Amino acid sequence: MRCLSCRLPGPVSRGPGKKRGAIAAVEFALVAPLLFLFIIGMFEISRGMQVKAMLNNAARKGCRTGIQ
Repeated sequence: MRCLSCRLPGPVSRGPGKKRGAIAAVEFALVAPLLFLFIIGMFEISRGMQVKAMLNNAARKGCRTGIQ
């Protein structure tokens, strides 16, 4: 029977270091395009809603002017 302190020496764990930084970089590389796409999509949708409101107001103003 072997005791736990008698294990063969193996690679030493370096803890939080280069490996965690590399994992974070890979995760960011996977998530960043989706995040940027979502943000740009929000801007485009809000711009479309603004244009729709401007056209609606212009049509309303034109109708009021035409009636008078």
